[in-house]
Amino acid sequence: MNVLEIFSASSRSLIVLQKTAIVFCLLGCLTCTGCPPPSISTECRDFFSRSTSEREKLFPTYDLDKQLDIYRCGMNRRPPDSSLTLFIAERGEAAIPALLDKLETEKDEMFQYGIIDIFEVMSVKGYLRNRRDVIDRIRQMVAKMKISTFRDMAQEGLSQIEKNSVG
Repeated sequence: MNVLEIFSASSRSLIVLQKTAIVFCLLGCLTCTGCPPPSISTECRDFFSRSTSEREKLFPTYDLDKQLDIYRCGMNRRPPDSSLTLFIAERGEAAIPALLDKLETEKDEMFQYGIIDIFEVMSVKGYLRNRRDVIDRIRQMVAKMKISTFRDMAQEGLSQIEKNSVG
């Protein structure tokens, strides 16, 4: 082997080592920082960029679907913002059918828990008094939850709903 062949082989090895080092550095960075957060819609960004008092005035003017979209965004924030449950619960008994439908069609168990949290606030306000039908449907959804953390939190919420809803 002449000097040029040794130098050429050495260069190729060095390039492979550099590429390997870059890959490991990138993997290390991703491991340390995790995946990037889900992108937030312009509507949510605009809503949460407002002051608390502005949000409190604006949120009740939205229809239920838009409120639930904004509420989902709030739950995905760090730290999560679950204060909007109060405003959604204020819709009272008229919102129960739509909330049950949303709970039963929702695939995201964290958001299912969020909807159950709304029902818990509604139960405190007396909207679920003697509503065994609603409680049974919530119970069925809790039983179907697969992620133990959310199932346990939802079960705790369901227990509170049952206590608050006794005639």
